[in-house]
Parts: sequence; structure tokens; C-alpha cells
Amino acid sequence: MMAPGGFDRFGGRFDPSHVDCPHDPVQEVSALADLGMNGEDMWIDVIRKMDDVYADLVTSQTALEERNVALENALAELDTAHRKLRQTQQQLLTSEKMAALGRLVAGVAHELNNPISFVFGNMYALKRYGGAITQYLAAIDAGRGGAELAALREKLKIDRVLSDIGPLVDGTLEGAERVRDIVQDLRRFSASQREPLESFNLVRLVHTAADWVLKALRDPPELHCALPERLEISSRKGQLHQILVNLVQNAADALRDREDGVIYISAAQDGDTIALSVADNGPGVARDHQDKIFEPFFTTKPIGAGTGLGLYVSYTMAGKLGGSLDYADAPGGGAVFTLRLPLTGPEGGEE
Repeated sequence: MMAPGGFDRFGGRFDPSHVDCPHDPVQEVSALADLGMNGEDMWIDVIRKMDDVYADLVTSQTALEERNVALENALAELDTAHRKLRQTQQQLLTSEKMAALGRLVAGVAHELNNPISFVFGNMYALKRYGGAITQYLAAIDAGRGGAELAALREKLKIDRVLSDIGPLVDGTLEGAERVRDIVQDLRRFSASQREPLESFNLVRLVHTAADWVLKALRDPPELHCALPERLEISSRKGQLHQILVNLVQNAADALRDREDGVIYISAAQDGDTIALSVADNGPGVARDHQDKIFEPFFTTKPIGAGTGLGLYVSYTMAGKLGGSLDYADAPGGGAVFTLRLPLTGPEGGEE
């Protein structure tokens, strides 16, 4: 179409800006031919248009190359940021683990204090008994008479000493073994290397984890357990211990401001799976938060009171053990976390 005031067929010059057509050389040639231009003027304008098109293409190519370079730089920066984020996440997970270990120090100290005190008490008694026996044997070597020896025996309470030595030694060994078990549990809990599968009684591990958490608290909630005497499982003891500690600690945190707080732990075998639940009568989890509680760094605790990694670590570890960790509202209010584990865990896997 001709623009108003445009080309005059009988002597006017052609103005390309008056041609209403796409910016395409072929279509422009056709348009120019339709306007009846002479050959020389037409090709001059065509070449001019082609130059413009080429210049536009060069400009577009340059801009595209610049954008490609910018995109490559952005991708490199994104990759670097992603690696740093992964490193930071790993450091935070390690920090959470060490923080959890630190929270347990008071409870572990209490656990260690009992058997150590028992061992010390027994050893002091054995030391006294050793002195009495040494004194009595020295009197025998000196050739003292029967009546004098009998009086000394009565004075030193040798008969009582001899009857007490056996139980004292047994008690000392029992206390030392308890200390050894606690230290082994600590090593499993803090280990970061690959941990082998081992068979153990899950019920005992539950009691150990609960004791560690609750004995570290100044005003611990009540603990109600509905557990069988034994639940044999083949899994990674250190990792499972950490999950249990995290779940009990989470329940205890939810009950921090409740005077009537209770933690309920139950477990049962269902075919080739064990289901273990840790529940509390606290406030529970708000519905709009329930799909976020297993995400890293999510927490409803006050600033400084939690990293938001405890449940995430537990959820991740449960998966590595071949199981799962789920949340549900308790029927009477509160939270229920259910850990499901296979009787035999998968090979491989790291702390």
C-alpha cells in the first residue's frame, strides 16, 4: 500500500519509508516492481535495504554472542555457588550432629558418673580389705598363737572381707563394662566413617537414646514406653541411635513449657518391618508447616534454639537405612513421628 503523499509515478522519487511491507528483500523487490520503478533506482534501493538487513544481522549476531558469553559466565557462577552451597550444607549437617552431641554431654556425664562412682566405691573397699588381709597374713607369718589370731581375725572382720570380695569384684567389672558400653555408643554416635550392619536389640537402643536426652534436661517430661522386651534388628546402630536421639530431643523441645508433658514411645514388628513411634502431648505441628518439617533449615523454634536440621538428618538417615520417617497429628493433640525400618538394612550407606 502507498502511504499518503507518497510516490508520484510521473517523475517523483521513490521513498522506501513509504513502502508498507515486511523487512524482507524478496518482498521488497516485488513491492518496488509493483510501484513501477526503473531498474537502476530499484536495485540501488534493494542493495541499500540488503545492507541494512546485513547490518541488522551482524548487530543481532554480536548481541547473541555477548548473551551467550554472559550465559556461560552465569552458568559457571551458578555451578560454583551450587558447589559452595553443598559444602556449606555438609558443614551445617556436621555442625548439627556435633551440636546434638553437645546437648547430650550432661546426660552422658550422668550415665558415666553412676558406674564410675560404683567402681571407685568398690575399689576403695577392696583397698581396705587388701590392707586387712595383708595385716592378718603378716600375723600368721609372725607365728602368733591361735587365740591371738582369732581375736585379730574378729577385729579385722576377715570373714566378712572374704565374703565381700567376690561381689565387689563382680560389681566393679559390671561398672567398667557399663562405662565401656557408653563409650562405644558415643563412638558410634559421633563416627562419620562407613558403618557396617550389625544385629542388636532395638529396645535397648531406644532406652539408651531416651536416657541420654532426658537426663540432660533440668526438668524432663515423663516417659511412657510400650515396648516388648526384645526387637532384634540388623542395621547401622550409630545412625539409628542418632535418629532416636533426634526424635526424643524434638519431642522434649515441644514440651519445654508444659508441666504435664509426656513422651510416648512404642514399637512393634509387622512382618519384615519394625514400626517405632515417638509421640508427645505438645502443641503439634501447624497444618501449613507439616509439608516442610523434613526440609533442611526449617524450624519453628526461636532464633538460636535450633538449626532446623534435626528432623532433616533423621529423615535422610531413615531413607539410607532402607526405611522411612513420617509425621501425623496425635489423636488427642500433639505430634507422632513414626520410624519404619526393615529387619535387615541395605548394604552400603554412610553416616
